[in-house]
This record gives sequence, C-alpha cells and structure tokens, in this order.
Amino acid sequence: MAAAAALGACGPGPQQTPLWMACKMDTSNTDASKSKATSCAQIISQGAIGDDLETAYRMHGDAEQALGDDNAAVADYSQALKLRPLDGDALDGRAYAYLDQSKYDPAIADLTAAIRINPSDGTAFDYRGAASRDKGDLAAAFQDEDRAIELKPAWAGPWAERGYAYLDEHRYDMALADFGQAEQLDATLTFAFDGSAEANSDKGDVKDAVQAYEQAGNLYIGKKDYVSALADADKEVALEPADPEALNSRCWTMAIANQRLGEALTDCQKSLAIRPGAADVLDSLGFVQFRQGHFADAIQSYSAALAKAPKQASSLYMRGVAKLRAGDQDGGQSDIDAAKAADASVADQFTGYGVTP
Repeated sequence: MAAAAALGACGPGPQQTPLWMACKMDTSNTDASKSKATSCAQIISQGAIGDDLETAYRMHGDAEQALGDDNAAVADYSQALKLRPLDGDALDGRAYAYLDQSKYDPAIADLTAAIRINPSDGTAFDYRGAASRDKGDLAAAFQDEDRAIELKPAWAGPWAERGYAYLDEHRYDMALADFGQAEQLDATLTFAFDGSAEANSDKGDVKDAVQAYEQAGNLYIGKKDYVSALADADKEVALEPADPEALNSRCWTMAIANQRLGEALTDCQKSLAIRPGAADVLDSLGFVQFRQGHFADAIQSYSAALAKAPKQASSLYMRGVAKLRAGDQDGGQSDIDAAKAADASVADQFTGYGVTP
C-alpha cells in the first residue's frame, strides 16, 4: 500500500495513465472502439473501485455501443448506474442503447431521469422526443423537440426530428420547413434529406422528391452506406420510372456499390435511349461494364463519353484503368496521367470505390 501511495504521489493520477487515457478516448472507428473496450475491461479486471470503477463501466459501455453490441452496453451502463445512480452520461448512454433496440419505454425513463439531473440537456430532450414519435405519441414528441430546439438551435437533429413529427401529421409544408433548416445547419444529415424527399413525395412534388433522394443517396455513397444509397435510388426510379436522370443515378449507384450490375446495365441503356449520347450516362455505363470485367466495352463507352465531354476526368481515368486491364500499358498510363492533370482528386475518388490501377 505504501509503495502504491508513493507511486501515486509521484506519477500520474489514477485516470491519467496510458491505460486510462485509452479507456476514456473518443472513438471514430472499429479498431479504436475495440482498443477502448479492451483498456476499460483491463481496468475493471484489475480491481478498480468507487468512481474509477463506475467510469470504467460507463466507458466500456460507450465502446460496446460503438461496436454495435447494445445488450453488452446496457449491462455496462447498468453496472455504472448501480455505483452512481445520478450519472447523467450513463443514463443517456443506456437510453441510446435501448433506442437502438426499439425499447422506447425504458429509453424514455432513462432520458427523463437524465433531464431531471440536467434540465438543459438538449440532446436528451431530442432523443426522448424521437422515442415518443416512434411510439406514436406526437404531442410528447413536439413538446420535447420544441424544447431541444430552444436549448440547441444550431443543432440540426431536433429540427429534422420535428420535421418527421410534422410529416406523421401530414403537415408537409411545416415538415419541409424544418427539414430545410436542418439541411442548412448540417449539409451532411442524410436523415433530413430523406425526410424532405418523403414530404415532397407525399405532397405530390415528384421532381423535388427525386432531387432530395438523389442528394441523400450521394451522401450515403460518401459514407459508404450503399444499402441506404441503393434504397434511395430505387425510390427515385419508382417515382420517375422514365426519368433519364433517375435511371442514370441508380445505374451509377449500383456500379459504385458493385451490386445488381445487370439491372444497372439496363438502367443506363434506358437512360441513353431517352438521352442518346449523354456523356454522364456513358460514363456510368462504362463503369458498369468495367465492374463486369468487360474492358473492351468499357473503353468504347468511355471513349464515346469523352467524344462528347473531352474534359470529363472520370471517363479519362477509368478508360486508362480499363486499358491497363486489357493489356494496353502505354495507352492506359497516358489516359491516367491526363486525367490526374485535369483533376488531381480523380484517383482518390475511384480508390474510394475500390478501383486502383
């Protein structure tokens, strides 16, 4: 005990050691979350007590939730709350884990307790409002989202959530106003763009709905959430089955996702039948053919695109990659170099789609 006390007096505090710093770090990816979980578990197993043990359980819960194990997260937050019943962060965390499991009543109970502890917790009001909306209690949802907006007017989340509450009441103009505000505050909030698309679709404003779905789909592609991107692309085409832009958008999305390539080919061909020689559609068609391993066809499509739009760097770059795959090393490298000179980011774009020379 004396040695431990002396070490504590000279060294870092209990929650400042490398192990503790790893346990308390913010995580943005799976590897970091796994490292956080491992560090927190070590602290727990090494006999932490009191506030240190409570913090370790709560942080372990955060890591488990980030890793998608909501049951483990709930168990950790519950352990933390046994040690410190008024820990608002643990209550919030457990509530979010419950929400992931669609367990609305316990989530609302935890959020209500968190709000009692911190009445200015705008996030708790927002999530409680979302839980109430999912339960069908729109009056409670509006009350909480109004309060969340009062507390955090520059945060896009409550505006989008209130937009969905208006959408549930078929008050489309009010919904669109809130979704628009959310989009202005956070231009990457897919949730808001999907809401705008739904509201416009329900209103019968098909063109605006298609545009919003395309915006949301592009954001999903940027996040590599191809399931959601394809779902939005399908909705676009369902609304406008003969719209060449909607068909091209879905063709391109399928090519990026490397899924449903036969359907993608059909979409691009239908789009070209309506807009013969369209450079953007020929570019999409070339990528589909490249994904299928039909390199000669891809080269032909990209060449046709470049005949219409000589500065279209994506077509030039991918024609170069297709030429390399077909064995034309000099021609392929020449196209790639020219594409990079026209757009320095083009190689990174296709690397993100899993394509490299």
